[in-house]
Amino acid sequence: MSAIIARRARLSGTHTFLRNLPDGRTYSYEDLERETNGLAHAFREIGIGYKDHVAVMFENCPEQVLSHFALGTLGAATVPINTAAKGQLLSYYLQHADCTSVIISESLIEELLRVAPTLPLLKHVIVLGDTTVARDRLRALPVSVHAFPTRCASDSPFESPARFSDLAYLLYTSGTTGPSKAIMITHACAHFWGEQAIRYRHVRPDDVDYVYLPLFHANALLLGVTTALIAGTTVALQRRFSASRFWDDVRMAGATRFSSIGAVGSFLYGQPPSPSDRDHKVRFCTLAPPPPFVRDFEKRFGIKVLTGYALSDYCAATWCPPDAPPDKIFSAGVPRDSVRVRVVDDDDFDVPAGTPGEILLRIEQPWATPLGYYKMPEATIASYLNGWFHTGDRGYFDQEGYLHFTDRKKDAIRRRGENISAYEVETIILGLPAVRQVAVYPLRSEFTEDEVAASVILHEGQTLTPEALIAHCARNMSGFMVPRFVEFVDELPLTLTNKVEKYKLKQRAEEDPTRLWDRDKAPSSNPPRRR
Repeated sequence: MSAIIARRARLSGTHTFLRNLPDGRTYSYEDLERETNGLAHAFREIGIGYKDHVAVMFENCPEQVLSHFALGTLGAATVPINTAAKGQLLSYYLQHADCTSVIISESLIEELLRVAPTLPLLKHVIVLGDTTVARDRLRALPVSVHAFPTRCASDSPFESPARFSDLAYLLYTSGTTGPSKAIMITHACAHFWGEQAIRYRHVRPDDVDYVYLPLFHANALLLGVTTALIAGTTVALQRRFSASRFWDDVRMAGATRFSSIGAVGSFLYGQPPSPSDRDHKVRFCTLAPPPPFVRDFEKRFGIKVLTGYALSDYCAATWCPPDAPPDKIFSAGVPRDSVRVRVVDDDDFDVPAGTPGEILLRIEQPWATPLGYYKMPEATIASYLNGWFHTGDRGYFDQEGYLHFTDRKKDAIRRRGENISAYEVETIILGLPAVRQVAVYPLRSEFTEDEVAASVILHEGQTLTPEALIAHCARNMSGFMVPRFVEFVDELPLTLTNKVEKYKLKQRAEEDPTRLWDRDKAPSSNPPRRR
């Protein structure tokens, strides 16, 4: 990391690397090198060492970007934490990743303090903001509290021990059939993401990327910030997404590109048309997956939409070339030169064009792919079966060789751009003493994505209201995971091997939505249940 930053500082010098839109702070590439070196020295003095695992928990801000790069320079592995994580889920992330330090903003400190007693490896907490509360609450624990080092820029180079094969990030992806997994991304792997994005996303030296997606996700972190670092372009950073503010930010920043996932495109398109819809400098944006209105989106905003298939567990695998036939915009495109893609049956044999199957990927360039899942050898072996990465996604190739995504083989729910583990939601709901069994599954929403639904069986003699269930969820999981729909039932449909047939629950709910309590339309249509 330090070598890449030093090289870019020599090549790009005073060119702006980062502009923070909320407060106007800017950092040139020379500033980036000095700030990164200073932070690396400061973190080492605090006690963070080579190969330590350090959680970083911020809403998008310059300190977050600088911390990532400084930790990489130090040779520590960064563990970006979802800012919505709380309770059991936050404790799981920090314990599973073996975090010895946490770098966190003052606004998020309460959630960390709640779970700190469950973290035996925790040694250092570094707070951006007032440290008073953290010092007081952590006094009884063997944890040192430090103020985030500011104004520590240094012209003194940092002799980095990090190698290309060392871990740069433990990046949590949603669990699908089990707990969330931490993807082991090396420095070389992160570089490969950025290098490939320069080619396949048509990056130019004068580009300004508007980055508003959270930096604890691969899209903003690897396709946004890392790509800019390698290409020498500019990042215009916003704290979070706002549909009403979006185009004003784009115009103010002079942005030439942005990335959109999930429902973001729907939110933008759903804004009232304006004479200023084309008053911007954006050349390209990504919409993944492309919505039905993608052509109207391009026409209305005067933007070329890029599509492709990517997953943080492995790589960005396909792209849709600019000269592709117009109808291919709804496909995932064709394989990139560096990636081999297959579609197979349940026994890993290729299926004919037009036949759906599981999507498999392989890159043969050394160190270009993640090392697997941290402390989950079984999951790693299963994913890399027969020498190919098994995505758990289903799709098919058409006769012209374009890949089409169809659905997920995994037990995952997609909501507001987030992957949600049904298993994790179920586990937390089962923490309620009244709950005997629960099944969590997706229902389609008005924004073309999923809403979370839960069908619950109570223990005999127990009572529970939907509101109480939701309150428990809100205390112990990220907000985007909290179910919208709840029903109390006497039994769940089961297979002969006693596995819940969730597709039947989904089908039943879609046929009769009134049977489920909807927290967006409370009071309930499915009353509190007593057993």
